Amino acid sequence: MTAEQLDTILKELGVKPDKDGFLTMPEGALLTLHVAHGGVSLSVTRIEAVRFESGIVYARTPRREMHVFAREDVYAVASDGGGAQTARRPGFG
Repeated sequence: MTAEQLDTILKELGVKPDKDGFLTMPEGALLTLHVAHGGVSLSVTRIEAVRFESGIVYARTPRREMHVFAREDVYAVASDGGGAQTARRPGFG
């Protein structure tokens, strides 16, 4: 993805900058970044904040785990929607 594409997607998801220079998801929402390089793909899940620097993506989880990869290797972004969701009930109801 290009920087413009990622910026547009994240803006649509409502990210806000924090004091550490990360773009943080709204309360309760998390991202999944789909990354591929050399024919191997990886889904990086449960991301609460991202930062872009010199073509590198820093992705931070709520447990402060850090994933780092090249921006051009990102091919898709997914969001769980966060706090606006209602709890899922068991069964078919």
